[in-house]
Amino acid sequence: TGYAFSLDSKGLVAIPGGPADRPVVSHGQKAVDSEFGKEYAKFFAGGGFADAEKNLDQLREVQSLLGKIVKGESSENLTGPFLGRVPDFVKAFTHPEAIGARNRVEEVVQRNLRLILGGQFSEEEGKMLIARAYNPNLEEAENAARLGRLVKAMERGLEAKMNAGRYFEKEGTLAGYKGVTSVSMDELENAIEPAAKPATKSGTEGWAITKKASD
Repeated sequence: TGYAFSLDSKGLVAIPGGPADRPVVSHGQKAVDSEFGKEYAKFFAGGGFADAEKNLDQLREVQSLLGKIVKGESSENLTGPFLGRVPDFVKAFTHPEAIGARNRVEEVVQRNLRLILGGQFSEEEGKMLIARAYNPNLEEAENAARLGRLVKAMERGLEAKMNAGRYFEKEGTLAGYKGVTSVSMDELENAIEPAAKPATKSGTEGWAITKKASD
């Protein structure tokens, strides 16, 4: 029989029932593990990871199509300042592929947010994220870049969740786990539109440059 160890008023006390090197689980940690266990069941045993990967593949397909348009390899028109102002009932006849691509992005991003973030976001936050990742009023090149950054951020979220899941599967707890278990909504938003870097000072700032008088 193995032992875990706990520190109480009497000192270090051996607790039968587990290997000595297994992390000691506090009452607070048990609550954390209980919540993560639900996510683990849905995400791993319930096929959530496979679904999330399929969703990312669909986003990559839209990103790829946008890239082909930018390179002149496709004559389709999915987004842009002019097309964005065209009402949907007109676009349904003139540019059905544009509506199809937008709907696919909206549906897939919402599904993946639920898989990666769980219940850590509101429906309104999800809509705002989608509007930033895929804006029908922007040119295809900009939407391709934004969608690509969102895909990479979601990939990081999936990887984080996978690493935490492997640790949880091995240890039976997240106690002692040093990594993150997912990404946050803020991280996804910042990935789509990175904050502008402050302008760097030029080497001549603060210097007065004058013309030397001729002799």
